[in-house]
Amino acid sequence: GYGGHVVGCCSTSAIAQALRRKNNDHQEASGGSRSTDPDRTLLVEASMASIRPFCGYGGASIPEVRSLAGLPQQRSGSRLEVAARARMREVSRELHKAKGLGAVLAIAERHQDIFRSEPAAAVLALHRLAAYAGTAAEGSGEASQRREIGGGAPSRLREAAARLGADVGDLGVLAPKQWSQYVWAAARLSEGVDAISAATPEVLASRMPTMVPQNVVNVLWAFASVSVHGGDAEASVAPLAREAARVAGEFAAQELAAAMWALAPLGRAGAIDEHRQVTAVAFQELVDEASRRSWQGFGPQSVSNIFWAVAVAGASELQPLVSARQWVEGEGCTLLASESHRDATLMQYRPQELCNLLWAVAAISGQPGTFTSAIEHAVARRDLFEFRPQEVANMTWSVATLKLTLDTRFAEAVLGRLSTYSPRDLANIVWAVAASRTEARPLLEAVGMPALRSGCADWTPQALVNTLWAFATAAVREPVGFPASAASSLRGAWEEVWTPKHIPNVAWAFATLRHHDAELFEANAAAALLRAPELSMQGLANLAWSRAALQLRDEALFSAIARAALRRLAESDLPTALAEAKQCPEKMPMLAVSLTELAWSFSAVGEDHGVLGVVADALERIGSCLDDAAAPSGKLTPRSDASTLDVHVGDLTDPIIVKDGPGWCAILKPPGWEVDTHETDRVLMLRRGRRPLSAFLGRHVKTTSLLSHRVDLDFGFLHRLDTPSSGLILAALTHAALLRFRWLQVTGGITRRYLVLCHGKLAEVGGQKDLDGPVRVDGSGPSVVAEDGHVALTHVSILAHLSDQPLSSTEQAPARSFTLCECSIATGRRHQIRTHLAHAGHHVICDGKYGLQRFQEDLRFCPRNFLHRFHLSWPDEGGWVEARLPKDLCDALGSLHPVDERSGRAVQETLQGTHLLGDG
Repeated sequence: GYGGHVVGCCSTSAIAQALRRKNNDHQEASGGSRSTDPDRTLLVEASMASIRPFCGYGGASIPEVRSLAGLPQQRSGSRLEVAARARMREVSRELHKAKGLGAVLAIAERHQDIFRSEPAAAVLALHRLAAYAGTAAEGSGEASQRREIGGGAPSRLREAAARLGADVGDLGVLAPKQWSQYVWAAARLSEGVDAISAATPEVLASRMPTMVPQNVVNVLWAFASVSVHGGDAEASVAPLAREAARVAGEFAAQELAAAMWALAPLGRAGAIDEHRQVTAVAFQELVDEASRRSWQGFGPQSVSNIFWAVAVAGASELQPLVSARQWVEGEGCTLLASESHRDATLMQYRPQELCNLLWAVAAISGQPGTFTSAIEHAVARRDLFEFRPQEVANMTWSVATLKLTLDTRFAEAVLGRLSTYSPRDLANIVWAVAASRTEARPLLEAVGMPALRSGCADWTPQALVNTLWAFATAAVREPVGFPASAASSLRGAWEEVWTPKHIPNVAWAFATLRHHDAELFEANAAAALLRAPELSMQGLANLAWSRAALQLRDEALFSAIARAALRRLAESDLPTALAEAKQCPEKMPMLAVSLTELAWSFSAVGEDHGVLGVVADALERIGSCLDDAAAPSGKLTPRSDASTLDVHVGDLTDPIIVKDGPGWCAILKPPGWEVDTHETDRVLMLRRGRRPLSAFLGRHVKTTSLLSHRVDLDFGFLHRLDTPSSGLILAALTHAALLRFRWLQVTGGITRRYLVLCHGKLAEVGGQKDLDGPVRVDGSGPSVVAEDGHVALTHVSILAHLSDQPLSSTEQAPARSFTLCECSIATGRRHQIRTHLAHAGHHVICDGKYGLQRFQEDLRFCPRNFLHRFHLSWPDEGGWVEARLPKDLCDALGSLHPVDERSGRAVQETLQGTHLLGDG
């Protein structure tokens, strides 16, 4: 009744008990004689030959088996035992020495007869196969497996796993350690063998009494690996979690960390509440146990596993007693500073361990913490080619999320072996590079080209959306055709694409790249109409912006966006933002940014739906709340009672405050001063000899402004003005004024007027001309008028025509003609007036960026860019300010000759300042 197959699967203790019964039966049959039963002896020898290479699996040694079976200890054994033992030792040694997936597969195929007859050997082979297959999958996926084992990699691996799984046969006869390793291997391989059916609630109930802590960890890991929830699978997790909590004190440090690693993802949202609570309690018990040990004995792998587990548990709300971020700043710091860990410095971490640690810190806090600088230093000293592609992708994301330095080595590491990266990893990398504002063009173009060639066939919708976002953020439009190829690929995956997160992101990315795919935007609008209530305020703002940027009017969509936005604002978003403002006044609530973008979008397409007024009121409340929390002191002393400054800027070396009001001031900026913002390269600014206007503002309103030190809020500046230009700048001094002016600016409530002298005869004197070419801004280079640019509108009024020679001149050289004009802008693109005039063939005088061919000639009579902002006004009481043309530009204009009487009058009015309209 004892088949060799079953015996080979039994533990040594089970074999001993069975043979003792056999021995007793033989003694009774022989009248108490101790004579040897040949069948029984052969059975014992065969059994011991099977289990000897795997001693320890069943809990009893081979001498114990022989003793309990009533057999004398044998030194060499029978020929059968010796032969079987030798062959099994050979196979065992081969499996342990095998390096790489290909080597293990070759052994599994070469010794199929042994694995069919010896289930214990089949488990060992399956275990080794899973270890290497998992490593290859974590590295470069299928490409790595092909290099390891040649063509047909997936099918060959799947067939070997299925064959070994069948060789194991009846799982019920496996010893606990063998069974847990089988479950672990099945989960890691995921195909060919089934981990879940091997660990049903019924199986666990029978196995639990004989399981040791390591067995518990293996099975927990298996469930975490396959990430299965619901039904019997989830019911199996709960008893395992309880058992892990019960034996927490018996875990070795490495086992404790592994158990935390396994439990963390098993309690994610969506699991059955009862089981999820059990998992939460068990996880907390493991954390408490680690704390009770003062984190002694935890090496780099355990530390990285613990941090990873806490990050995942924090996202799953698995820690009811302490937040994940607090744990990092408290227990986490204690762990990294502990004596047991000091010897294992960050430089001794393996690439995967360092990557997991960095990812966990980024996922938990999203902000640099007390020891992120040490991690950053460790990363900087490592060769990134040591890291697998997925690890490079995760590290790049982590560095960008923590706002650490993302140096060029990351891009070089990717470009150096681009073909080994999966589309998902590439998408995460380009997202991180774009988000960190690092130079992304070479990498994005390199990533986009193979994707374009393949028609994005291998890219998931998620990877495509992330990559499109990166291209849009970095303003990269090469390779040509990538957006169209991505749009074509996304058409076949509407259900995956149109999630609440992707609906606005896809629209925003395509609108930013100026790619209007009618079918895609139609499907996007249909999905948005259905799911608008599920979108965040930022998502609603991005969705509206995408239509406004492309000048797409869709009343039904804007109506749905308005309803969803107003509901969110009243029910949750505004109360939350006000609470944030009170608690943290040094940080502008994200809601204020979203509302400003929403107001611009509705205003740009002429829609309202009750949004604009509500947004204005909400911004006012947020601003007032921030001001109250920041407790402003003092009041700005008025600098001027006049609204028109009767002084030439050319007489000044420093800016001056020409007017102020409640929470704001107007500054007259001379040339050479830069309106610096959070995007300004301060090193480059100083190297070019430019002076920061924020320094002037900070000196003069230091005790009265809440914003003059806030680089994140652009020091309160409402708009920019080119460094070589002169004119008026509006600066907010309080949050309430800042948000009020931003709302006015995006809804067209602030009028900006400029005096400009350009080349040639633009139009007839007294005439009007609108320049409306879309303006594209490419990095730090010149802006250009292009079809894929942003909507831009410049109104031009012709004041005078001039010449560099008097009408009666007898000079041989041909006269050069000029036009004095007044410009106002309805949009605020970078260098908009200069770009529009240059595109029209009428460069601004002394414009070294857009009119370089005439720059040297212009310098003969004009020292700088002839562009001066002389007027600002807005619909508030006293909301206007003006400044005369500067002396240096007056001198340049006075050196020219009007070509007719009307032009002469206009020039005189300009030089005398009588053209200023004041508040009338």
